[in-house]
Amino acid sequence: DHPNAIVIGSDQVAWREHAPQEFIGKPLSVENAIQQLRANSGKNVFFSTALSVQHLASGCEQTLVEHYHVKFRDLTLAEIERYIEIDQPLHCAGSFKCESLGISLFEKMVGDDQTTLMGLPMIQLCKILRAFELKIP
Repeated sequence: DHPNAIVIGSDQVAWREHAPQEFIGKPLSVENAIQQLRANSGKNVFFSTALSVQHLASGCEQTLVEHYHVKFRDLTLAEIERYIEIDQPLHCAGSFKCESLGISLFEKMVGDDQTTLMGLPMIQLCKILRAFELKIP
C-alpha cells in the first residue's frame, strides 16, 4: 500500500560465552532476572543484531548483522537484587538496560556501536539511510 515507504526491521539474539546454542531471552519476572544475572556474572555475553532496510519503489535493500559483547563483572546477589529493583529490566534480554544503570554491571563493553546492544545499530542505520539519499541529520 505504501511503495515509497522505507521499512526498517531489526532483531537480536544473545548468548553467554561457551554456550552459543542457548539464547538469552527476556526474563519477564524478578526470579528469572535474578537467575539470568547470576548466570551472566563474570561472563562475556554476546549479541548479534540484524538490521534490514528496504525501499520497494527503488528496489533498494540492505541487510547486515552487527556484533557486540559485554563482560559482566562478578556480581553479588545483593547487587543483582538492588539493580533489578531499581531498573526493572524484566522486558530486556539478559536482564539489563545498558542505557541506564545496567552499565554498572559491566567490566567492559566491546563493539563498534553501543546502540547495537540496545537492539538497533544506529550508526549502521544512519549510514544506510544516507545511502538511500536521506539527509541524516
